[in-house]
This record gives sequence, structure tokens and C-alpha cells, in this order.
Amino acid sequence: MKNHVINGILKQKVSDPEIINKMFQLTQRPLLLPRNHHFLRALRVPAIQQPEWRLLCINSNLMKLFSIITVLAAAITCFSCSKSGPVAFTIENQAHIQIKSTVLVNIPSEIATPDVTTNSSEELSGVGSRPGLIKNTALKELRLTITNPEAKTFSFLKSVHIFISTSDDDKVEIAYLDDISADANTIWLITTGARLDKYIKGSSYKLRTQVTTREVLTENVDLLAEMKFDVLAGF
Repeated sequence: MKNHVINGILKQKVSDPEIINKMFQLTQRPLLLPRNHHFLRALRVPAIQQPEWRLLCINSNLMKLFSIITVLAAAITCFSCSKSGPVAFTIENQAHIQIKSTVLVNIPSEIATPDVTTNSSEELSGVGSRPGLIKNTALKELRLTITNPEAKTFSFLKSVHIFISTSDDDKVEIAYLDDISADANTIWLITTGARLDKYIKGSSYKLRTQVTTREVLTENVDLLAEMKFDVLAGF
């Protein structure tokens, strides 16, 4: 029945919009017509550069469905690409160091600090990873600032070396500075580039500070150590 109606329409010189709509409703699919068919001429459809056929119409519902599928596929592809490789981010920690007034001048002295909490589990969960998937960690920056006494400078300090450890036998130097400026109350240490994966994977680590002073201290000096670690982790 449907084919008879369509054939009947195609044999006419169609210009009536109602008939055209009827034809679309009957086909409900892409309609291919001969190159010089009078139906195309009546609608004044521009020629499509194909040898024998012209595409007249495509069902709008199919086009909408195709568009939705295309957008979803693109979104899934982008999401997959974003999760395909390791992610780089920064972990920031702080530690408090106190240099006692009893430290000896011109003799390297080691100062222990309380355990430093890494917060690595929270940072990693925020990027969809976990400590066991850390691939590479290195200290990016270590800054020392005098917090007490107020207005105190590093004029008393000749050199400083800072080490990280989880026990007494796995100590690794992470930053140092020699010939420290006497006028500064904040200094940036030189990082060693040591690989620190196992220290950041744990819940905490220890810092050990070795200082050599150039003058006698009359009071304790408190320092704030601010550290930034570059971390590369997988998913």
C-alpha cells in the first residue's frame, strides 16, 4: 500500500506541501531519487554531485539520535584519554625546626624534628589514585623562614643541610644551602633531586636538619620549613 502511494506521488509534478509531507511520513527513511526527477525540480532542490542519485530528506528523529550518539562517544573518548596516563600534582608539607642556643659554633650539629604527616592518601584520592600507585616523587622547593625571634636574620647561620628518613638507616639528603646571606630571614634551599617515592607513600616521615653556625646564639631560633613535592601517580 505504502509503495503504491509513493509511486503515485512520484508520477505527478508535485508542488503541494501537504502531498510532500505525506510522502515524508510514508517513507520514514532517507529517500533517493533519480537525478532529473520532476519532484526534485518542483521543490527546486540543488543538485548533489553524484552520478545518478540525489538525497532528498533524512528522517529528523534519526538525525537527532545520531547526534546524541556522536556527542556521547566523544565524551567517553575524552574521559578515557584523560585517565589513560599518569597524573602530576603537588603535595605541600610543613615542619617546625628549632635551633637551640646551646649549639656549637663552626661545628655541624644535627637537629631532629617531630614526624611530618604526608597527607598523601587524601591528595591522591582527590585525583583518583592511591599511595601504592605513586611512580615518581621529588622535592620541588624547600623554603626556610625564621618565625622567632621577630626580625631575626640568618646572619648566625653558615650552612644548612636537610635530610628525610623513615628510620635511622634510610636517611637521604633532600636540600641544602651554603654561604647563606646574612641579611635574609627567608631562604630557599637547593634541592638534590633525590627520588622520594617511599617517603611520600607512607603516612609520615622524619626530617633531620644539620646546621653549622658562624656566631654564638643568645636564644633559641625557630624556623618554619615549607616543602613542595612533585608527584607522578597512576590510576
